[in-house]
Amino acid sequence: MDKKKRHAFTLRLNDDEYGDLKKKVVEAGSTQQAFISRAIRDGRISSADEVEILKQISKTFAGLELQLRGCATNINQMAHVANLHGMVSEEKQLKEIAKQLIEYRRESSDLWQLIRSLINPRNPMVH
Repeated sequence: MDKKKRHAFTLRLNDDEYGDLKKKVVEAGSTQQAFISRAIRDGRISSADEVEILKQISKTFAGLELQLRGCATNINQMAHVANLHGMVSEEKQLKEIAKQLIEYRRESSDLWQLIRSLINPRNPMVH
């Protein structure tokens, strides 16, 4: 198989993109040509459909996180009322449920952040 590099192309970058490229080339301990060739060979670009699916999943997680936050707030309020009325066992149960909701919320937030980083690694705040 012929491995000679016979094709050349011009790539135009703005100052920020060029700075990013230079930084990544240095981090990789590579040349620009080798870095770009490897990126073309090994890189993966998500299709528009994949990105749209990831965005929908992200929106779902955002909604779930809001619901969990609301549930935890409501349960904390119920625990406070139970405490005021001397219902100690109910208060303990409500506090345990609130604790579990907070843990679910943290886990869903971690998953949501991962999904956001998959959608756009440069900007994890994509909605």
